Amino acid sequence: MSWITINLPFFVPIGTPLDMPPYPDLSEEILAEFGASFESVDAAVRDSPLHSVLSDEIDKRYEEDEDPGDPDPHYQVPEEWLQSGDATKVKHIENRHLRGRILKWKCQHPRVEEFRKASTTIQEQGTFKGTGFLRPGVQVEMEDGKRYLLGDVNLNGGPCDDCPAFESQGIVVRYRVLVSEEALKEE
Repeated sequence: MSWITINLPFFVPIGTPLDMPPYPDLSEEILAEFGASFESVDAAVRDSPLHSVLSDEIDKRYEEDEDPGDPDPHYQVPEEWLQSGDATKVKHIENRHLRGRILKWKCQHPRVEEFRKASTTIQEQGTFKGTGFLRPGVQVEMEDGKRYLLGDVNLNGGPCDDCPAFESQGIVVRYRVLVSEEALKEE
């Protein structure tokens, strides 16, 4: 099991790839689907004097360790706001909900999914992750000399499901395969 010198960033490429596809323009579809542009709805929410007031109230509920309700911040509204009948508050709430629905719709749009997949593939080029050796049974040595066995805790070598033990832009100086994928599949 000899070491293979690689000198690549673990996951984050250095610089931005020039061939990144542009983010899909969904403005016409959003206008047709929701009757308003995302930019106008987002501006209405951000520019409203109630935006910071509501954000402060939501933050306060978190600090007081109360159940904040829906974890999506676009939908979190104190019950007293909903029952107030204040036209300004009601319009602000409507705009927040519309912005949240548009964002959810955009995230699930097939063109955005295609963009996300293409971007991920391009970003992984020139990284250790893009080599296909980011899997259990592979040991990496980082530029600081520390060694990590991938898959001993998680694929990132960290203490939780998605926590790396080192920086994503850290340089993998070399790696070696200690356990083959076939051996890991044996029972």
